[in-house]
Amino acid sequence: MHKFESQRGMIAVFLTPAAWHPRGLTPTPGSRGGLRARAPVLLADSEVKTDLLALLDGLPNRGFDADRMQTASVLELVNGLSDPSARMGWENSDDALVRRWRLCYTSSPEFQRNRGLTGLTTVRGVTTPELEMQVGAYADGCQLDIFEPLAPDSAKLVARYLGLPSSEPLPESAVAHGTWSCGARGELKIAFKKVVVGSNVRVPGNAGAESKWAAAAPGLIGHGGATGKAEAEDSEDKALRVLSACTPIYLDESLFILQGLVASSMFVFVPCG
Repeated sequence: MHKFESQRGMIAVFLTPAAWHPRGLTPTPGSRGGLRARAPVLLADSEVKTDLLALLDGLPNRGFDADRMQTASVLELVNGLSDPSARMGWENSDDALVRRWRLCYTSSPEFQRNRGLTGLTTVRGVTTPELEMQVGAYADGCQLDIFEPLAPDSAKLVARYLGLPSSEPLPESAVAHGTWSCGARGELKIAFKKVVVGSNVRVPGNAGAESKWAAAAPGLIGHGGATGKAEAEDSEDKALRVLSACTPIYLDESLFILQGLVASSMFVFVPCG
């Protein structure tokens, strides 16, 4: 609410957040970077979506290095969208949901801290700069698989960390296999059953069994604060759980947005290819 004083008294003006677009805010000269509101710009959903995708396309590293203004602009645009799957429910929108998605942006602090979902960045020197998510249909058992490709240098470190046989080809990716369901409040619930890297299979702690990677090479552990195998496994399980507490807030054939428990924490997916 903005209040303006006049000789006739105080006037209170209420502005709807969804009515504003980041292009309607400009830095005020001499105001230390403050924002001055121009006239509100009302945009159709298609325009908001186009502007959002254009903004995300210009943010490198899936938004990890986005500044506060860029993060605020993404949130503003997302808040201006109307979810086309709201009437039927995202869980009933197979035509849009069932496909292979690529993560193009996240503002999740936990995900950014883990630098990925499978948690393999606990191995010093390993990076997982891409994440793809294959979502299966309800009729086919609600399969959901997460893929994090490994570059050759990272694959070598992971193979050593997991004790993979030297005769085995280097792993191309880490794959987390699970199933999805719709929670009572409309949230996306994911039950991860196993994480597969080459011939190594780990059962996540949240699957009701003890987490068990192959024996680790202790000298490789340490990225992100892990100092031993047990801490590394705990970090890996926490990384997996980040995506399991989200609610879909937008879904169509070209955009899938998940929101975390904190409104500003979100994952934005676009189709692969």
